[in-house]
Amino acid sequence: DTPGRLHQHLRDAGLNLDRVSGLTAPEHLIDPLAKACGVHKREDPKTQELVHTTVTLLFSPEGVLKYRFFTNDYKPDELAKALQELAGEPSGLGGKVRPRSPFP
Repeated sequence: DTPGRLHQHLRDAGLNLDRVSGLTAPEHLIDPLAKACGVHKREDPKTQELVHTTVTLLFSPEGVLKYRFFTNDYKPDELAKALQELAGEPSGLGGKVRPRSPFP
């Protein structure tokens, strides 16, 4: 998508643009990043639009990728506990939060 179209898509989805980012760039730059993050894409044969998987990435304050949640089927408390841990707050688990696909 173009930056304007992506911005409109995020607004239409009701997302807080102060807290959510979208990524757009030439395909040859996006593809390696998408692959590294576990995002898969394809063209929808009916609409001929690009469709892709959803992944939520959580980084430590130092910029280290710590958690990767695939799709939006995780439980909100899993995400909240991971965010608490990354913020240095007790998560209530007594140890490392282990959502669906943590990085080592």
